[in-house]
Amino acid sequence: MTKPLSLFLLFSCTLFASSQIEDPYRWLEEMESPQTLEWVEKQNTIAEEYLTKAPEKEWIKEKLKEVADYESYGLPVLIEDRIFFTRRNRGDELHHITMQEVDGSVQILVKADSHIPISEFKVSDDGKKIAYSISRGGSDNKLWKFMNVETGEPFLDEIHGILFSSPVWSKDHKGVYYINFTEAGIYYHELGKNESTLLYQMEKESDQLLLVYLILLKKFFFFIFPRDGVEITQLGYFISKQMK
Repeated sequence: MTKPLSLFLLFSCTLFASSQIEDPYRWLEEMESPQTLEWVEKQNTIAEEYLTKAPEKEWIKEKLKEVADYESYGLPVLIEDRIFFTRRNRGDELHHITMQEVDGSVQILVKADSHIPISEFKVSDDGKKIAYSISRGGSDNKLWKFMNVETGEPFLDEIHGILFSSPVWSKDHKGVYYINFTEAGIYYHELGKNESTLLYQMEKESDQLLLVYLILLKKFFFFIFPRDGVEITQLGYFISKQMK
């Protein structure tokens, strides 16, 4: 049998208040780095070598299929006379975005691709457009896509860089406001346009990892920092902006 792997240690340390916490495995958080990918591949080889020979494998596999194969629903959202929700039927691996009309008829709006789950969705206030995110490998860095509910046709627009927050539909339903986590800015994206418009840029580099939440009010953006430096506090900010 292949010998277990040993991690190479890159020293890392974080200061929380007055306590210094060593974190020698932080390099594994870089999921796409060559070192992490190589380590994961070798770990998978070790696991597969063991599991293929385990006599209990097939029994466990069938038992897991049996207990996991049930119909389930996500939290429903009522927009106008339509109900939007995620649903997984028996025999399906993933949830699909589903819509129920006032007459009780049900249709799948967005069918999840194999092994790429739909993370969440946001419906415009008029119920005619939907934004939804997919996550590869469970990553927090989600890709947001858009669909025309009336026609069932997808828009070509895609938004990257949203972490720990969700886009907010504009009042005219033509686009969305969102926070680009990696660029630490608030943007507006109008469907059909090639690029998003930067509306507000964070000034301090230290705020880059703190910009997480956005609420669209009548004449303001409201966003929240979950902490300020090493202090576990929440800071709320308003930004005056002419809304679309």
